[in-house]
Amino acid sequence: MRVNVALNGHLSWYTPTRERLQEVEVPEGSTVSDLITHLGVPEVEVAFATVDEGRVDADFVLAEGNQVSLVPIIAGG
Repeated sequence: MRVNVALNGHLSWYTPTRERLQEVEVPEGSTVSDLITHLGVPEVEVAFATVDEGRVDADFVLAEGNQVSLVPIIAGG
């Protein structure tokens, strides 16, 4: 199945294409956590995820055509 992913901040740096917006093919039954792993993004770098504009947990099961946004941990000083 295909989902559309927005990789905010520096998260796109971990993917081969480094593109902020990507259409990604994942197996049926994949979770947000599975997607993060599939993309090659370290899960500790993701503060939270939204699916179709609603905040979800990492174990949320994705569906065809979902709009996923991954938001990074931000550090400052």
